Amino acid sequence: MTEPKSKLSPEEQAANIEALALTEKELKDLIDDKKQIEKRLVDLETNLYNLETTYLEDTAGFGNIIKGFDSYLNGRAIDKRRSRFFETDRIFSNSSTTTQKSIDLKEREERELLLQQQNSENEFNENEHSPIPFNKKKKRNIDLDGTFNNLGENSDSNFTVSNKRKRQRVEDEQ
Repeated sequence: MTEPKSKLSPEEQAANIEALALTEKELKDLIDDKKQIEKRLVDLETNLYNLETTYLEDTAGFGNIIKGFDSYLNGRAIDKRRSRFFETDRIFSNSSTTTQKSIDLKEREERELLLQQQNSENEFNENEHSPIPFNKKKKRNIDLDGTFNNLGENSDSNFTVSNKRKRQRVEDEQ
């Protein structure tokens, strides 16, 4: 009543394992290729979006292929209110369904890269124990309350400045 299970010989099992390993390697290579193609697509769509933005901004006042060239032919002065363009003018970027996702992804990657750079700079500054050079001047900033705030690396104190205008303002208010 039970059907006998077919048993594979050791040679057949080894061949199956080898075929499985080759298939897994091929699949991994295909996935890597897909990721590279997706990255190139994101780069191309972002580049197209940026070029389209530049074109629309540069030609909005005189005329372009979207709005026409009426203002260029008439020689009228550029109206800054009319020279703006709208997102609906983006015929190339809007023709792709993945452009907005690509732009969002690119912005996220740039933010993450910036954060990584800031973190690596912070780690570098924390690990740096070199003394301050002798000729390095302290930078000072004057706050609105009339105090100098040292912005140098060895500054802990604030210096108060006598300010005639500040005193006059206080006296005038009283």
